[in-house]
Amino acid sequence: MPKNSELQGFTLWELMVWITIISIILIWASNMNFSRSGDIQKLEIETTRIISFIEEKRNNALIWKWVTTSLETPISWTTIIDWSGSWSIRWYYTLENSSTGGLTSWLPPQSFSLNNLECVRLNGTSESITGVIALDFEWSVWYLRWCSDDRFKKIKLRLSKWAISKDITINALTGIIEKN
Repeated sequence: MPKNSELQGFTLWELMVWITIISIILIWASNMNFSRSGDIQKLEIETTRIISFIEEKRNNALIWKWVTTSLETPISWTTIIDWSGSWSIRWYYTLENSSTGGLTSWLPPQSFSLNNLECVRLNGTSESITGVIALDFEWSVWYLRWCSDDRFKKIKLRLSKWAISKDITINALTGIIEKN
C-alpha cells in the first residue's frame, strides 16, 4: 500500500521570510505614524507658546504689572505679527512719555510657517494681510492696527508644519484667544 509522503504547508524558511517581511512593514508604518504625531505635538506646543505670550502681555496690561528701571508703569502693550518677510511676533510696551521698551520676540522654528494672516469683521468677512498687523492692549481695551478699517475686530493666523496646520483667532472685542 503506497503512502503519500508529500506534506502540504510552508517550510520553516518560508515562514521566517514572511514573518520578517511583515515585521519590517509594521515597523515602517509605526515609525511614519509616530513622526506625524510628533509634528502634531510640536505644532501644538508652538501654538500654545504664541497664545501664552499674547495672554501674558494682555495680563500685564490689565494689572499694570511691569515697572521699568525708572519706576514707570507702561500705559500699553503691543503685539506685532510681522509677515513681511521671514515672519515673527514681537512685543513691547509704551510709557507715558511715548518711549518704548521691553522688546521681546518669538521667532518660529524653521520648519514652521505662517500660511495666512487675516483681519476678520464680526460678520465673518475677512481681508488677507501681507505685511504687519498690531494688537494694542491699553488697560482692558484692545485695538487692532493696520487693518484697512476700524470694523475689523479679529485677527486670524494659520501656523503650519508640513501638511498640518492650526488656526489661532484673537478677538479684540471680547479678549478671547482660540485655537482650532
